[in-house]
Amino acid sequence: MRCSHDSDMRNESPQEKTRTHNVAKCKYCAGDIIVPQDQLTVPSYHKACAWYELPCDICGKPMAIHREWVTPPKAHKACKDTIKSKWYEKPCDYCGRPLRVQINAVLIPKFHKKCAAKAKEEISSVKSATEESLNVFLCHSSSDKPHIRKLFHRLRSAGVKPWLDEENLLLGQDWHYEIIKAVRNSHAVIVCLSKTSISKAGYIQKEIKYALDVADEQPEGTIFLIPLKLEECDTPDRLKRWQWVKLFDQGGYDKLLCSLNERARSLGMSQIAELIKPRTSNVNSDATIGFLEKLNMYKEGIDTFEFLNSVKSDFYFSLWDPADPWENIDTYLSKLQQMGLIRIENKLIFVTTVGREYIESHKG
Repeated sequence: MRCSHDSDMRNESPQEKTRTHNVAKCKYCAGDIIVPQDQLTVPSYHKACAWYELPCDICGKPMAIHREWVTPPKAHKACKDTIKSKWYEKPCDYCGRPLRVQINAVLIPKFHKKCAAKAKEEISSVKSATEESLNVFLCHSSSDKPHIRKLFHRLRSAGVKPWLDEENLLLGQDWHYEIIKAVRNSHAVIVCLSKTSISKAGYIQKEIKYALDVADEQPEGTIFLIPLKLEECDTPDRLKRWQWVKLFDQGGYDKLLCSLNERARSLGMSQIAELIKPRTSNVNSDATIGFLEKLNMYKEGIDTFEFLNSVKSDFYFSLWDPADPWENIDTYLSKLQQMGLIRIENKLIFVTTVGREYIESHKG
């Protein structure tokens, strides 16, 4: 049985409806929304206008999407659940966030696509740094040019990039400006000392001052300024705080290369070429091979004192060449470090790549 009120409503004119009902505009279609006056809330849109359809990203079938949703779904929940069972997550090697990997995938990705590009840039920058040569400025007196030319060519053949005015300055360049720039851009500065240079007034004193200024800017413990004596002479007071080396002494050039190699290593650069082949004079090769083989068992390094105690009975009496006995084990370790066979850091001792190559070359 129909209510008489319903028939009255249908028969009402628009003007009468306005008196008994509230009228609002749908924000989507701009059509009228008519609700009784006693209804507390007035909707802002028709129900039919609030929904639209999008295809599911997985199955392609339509999905009902509400216009008021901030982030509409891209797939049906059932489709997502099916996909999840075929994938697993692993951390991205670059950012650490979860990375989706398909089960039974032949190639397992290591990075997100965006992370892969960033990782590639970083690897290439590290690679370029390791391939870069060590820039070394040769600070010297013009009277010592013959010695400096020999040193320049010797260092260059060892893989160092030395800077010498007569080799690097171009015609028409402001030599004063270029020398200052070369000192500042160098990874190390070798101050070449002789009887003439320490007593001579001139531009070499300015070069030393530039080098000292840049050395003061380096972190503590950095090898940057190396005094090199070309002949027997005094060390100027302002250079006495740095350990010097005599080029004319036996092993003097090797000590210079070791310092430059340590500087290159601290900068992440490749090792100096002339140190790749260790100089093994005065070393008992058989004992050294045994020593390195035992040490090579500890890939992550081992406490130096602990290791020496463990091998003391095996090697203590055979580490020295009878023709050139060394006073103690510390001297022996220093020699192995100079040869590039071992590395000692934070009390841990390691076999270097050169050391492993040395072991391989002496097998059989």
